[in-house]
Amino acid sequence: MITLLLLLLFSDPILNYDFGSSKSGTNWLVINDGVMGGRSIGNAYLSENRIHFEGAISFANNGGFASLRSKRLQLDLAQANTIEIRYKLEGLDFALMLEQYNQFYLPYFSYPLTKTDGQWVTKIINVEELYQTRMGDFTGQKFEQKKSKPFRRLGFISKEKKEASFLLEIDYITIK
Repeated sequence: MITLLLLLLFSDPILNYDFGSSKSGTNWLVINDGVMGGRSIGNAYLSENRIHFEGAISFANNGGFASLRSKRLQLDLAQANTIEIRYKLEGLDFALMLEQYNQFYLPYFSYPLTKTDGQWVTKIINVEELYQTRMGDFTGQKFEQKKSKPFRRLGFISKEKKEASFLLEIDYITIK
């Protein structure tokens, strides 16, 4: 246990998005249900050393989701142990998502992020706690590090199926 703790504390990160750096914030884009005709809105911007993602979910015209996603990357979690994220979330629950494929209908891995009532939360996620999701539904499969393919993108997607406004603020994401 002590060895694992020391490894996590002193190992170099596999990926580090520190939104205090304007360079980290430019690598993100918003994808809402408008790509399929929906009416949900979401906007992202940098301020106060963090990225803000805010908007509202609408079911109009078969809508129902908003997401903030990194631009393309090659992320290999075969040697990763944890994902650490410091965030604040109001309005709706979201999920951290890691995509291996370009096609939206193929499964991705995710982890739920619950509302924090305006308080900053630092969440440390063991990569083995990631679960496979397809079109918002759990498939029953957990992430298997030994069989892992590289991830092409990571992001955040609205998780609750209800109409509401939201505000997600992210200070940093570190994968070790």
